[in-house]
Amino acid sequence: MSSNRYEISRSSSSVSNEIMKIIQKAEIQYIGEALYENDWQSITHYHACTELFYCLSGTGRLAVKNKILSISSNDLVLVPPHIDHTEYGTSGEPMRYIVLGISNFDFPFTTETDYTLLQCNAIKKHILPILYMLVQHGRENSTCCVEVCQKLLEILLVQTFCILPSTQNKKINTSSPDLTVEQLHCSTKECAAAYRYINEHFNEEITLDSLSELAHINKYYLSHSFKSIYGISPIRYLLERRIDESKYLLKNTNHSLIQIAEMTGFSSSSYFSQSFRRVTKQTPSQYRLSNTNGSMPKTLKNNFV
Repeated sequence: MSSNRYEISRSSSSVSNEIMKIIQKAEIQYIGEALYENDWQSITHYHACTELFYCLSGTGRLAVKNKILSISSNDLVLVPPHIDHTEYGTSGEPMRYIVLGISNFDFPFTTETDYTLLQCNAIKKHILPILYMLVQHGRENSTCCVEVCQKLLEILLVQTFCILPSTQNKKINTSSPDLTVEQLHCSTKECAAAYRYINEHFNEEITLDSLSELAHINKYYLSHSFKSIYGISPIRYLLERRIDESKYLLKNTNHSLIQIAEMTGFSSSSYFSQSFRRVTKQTPSQYRLSNTNGSMPKTLKNNFV
């Protein structure tokens, strides 16, 4: 039998009484978990509380006002209340992260930036279990959830403040491989409008020219900006949106290919079949057969998802 005893030294604390008062006032408002992929619509927004992002895996970008932060595994970002921000995907592995909303948290920012970015590799073994427990309690909404989550938040913030002085804002990236900061910030609203329009009017005639008129920006700039934000060109997204709808109709209705082509915005059934095969590596008939077990579903009238 072996036994170990570890003395806790009060002199080893690096968190001041003032900081502890700030931490103890903080209240957790919400807990979220997300996987950010290229199909996620990204719109600039803000919250009335502080948001804490922790990247579990993958890569992405977080735009905060006029700065773009490159985010990767074990990066932690704190964004204060009422600061415009939004998430963006990259061409690499999709970003998976946990986000916490924290009220009454007057974070003492020590720089002129509107965020704090920490690299937490050195303490991830301490932080990750806390985050996973927060998510688990939030998902289950179990007995004493509020009390447990409050204590977990306090522990998490203590760990964060312990590493703050040496790592704050060390990964600022004010450039993008695709767009400048100003271009990305200004084009988000226009691209989001084009994105929404495609989703709502995919079965109508849409061209890059008509989208640029809608967004009030040059069509080449729109195409470049849209691809940088969503990882796909607007016309390619339109095609894939139509293909996704046609898949639904092939599986759930007995409409003919001519009808489906017309309902999803394709100019002809032959162009529909050609496009469908190029995207899915199957003909529409093959897809219908493999997804309906050879039986024809009932017609669903006026079903445009």
